[in-house]
Amino acid sequence: MTESAHFHLLQQFEPRLIAACRALDATVYDPHYLTEEAAELEQIQANPRSRVVASYSGHVVGYIEYIPLTTAGFDLFLATRDQVFDLRIAPSLVSPWRSDSPVDIYIASMVVHPDMQSKGISMVLLQGLLRALQSLTCEGYRLGRIGGTAVSVPGKRFLETMLGLSLAHDVPGGVAGVGDADQVLGYLSHYLDW
Repeated sequence: MTESAHFHLLQQFEPRLIAACRALDATVYDPHYLTEEAAELEQIQANPRSRVVASYSGHVVGYIEYIPLTTAGFDLFLATRDQVFDLRIAPSLVSPWRSDSPVDIYIASMVVHPDMQSKGISMVLLQGLLRALQSLTCEGYRLGRIGGTAVSVPGKRFLETMLGLSLAHDVPGGVAGVGDADQVLGYLSHYLDW
């Protein structure tokens, strides 16, 4: 399956792909974890280079969203305990990729369509995430901390086992994880080679 599925690194805003990702969210997530469409579109337009999208037979079957945050945005993520941080990401917290100082990254989602789970799509997405982050560093951008929130057992496995993040604190219905970008890149590279 993974040989037939491929990933696409979003470099610019692509409404068709974003709409397909939102439709996938509606299939997978509990409705109270879904962001408002206008807020999500505004956030993505602030920095569209923030998704890896997997497709198979011409259909979006999964994606990972990695949002570059300002230091204040990442500090807010670390302080958020009363709700899932995804619902608090305002465009003002989204950072451009920078070469003069490290940019922190929030892993907002990793979603695979229920019909495509256990078919290697997660590995395709992880390969895409590794390539995306390596591309940024090769272009001279600096990466700082990486964090994410999980609201399911597979989500916790993704943070802890696939990305190597340390679980930091509880949030309603889940946990938050944090790590250093260099360590996460090394861990992810090793995980994918294993």
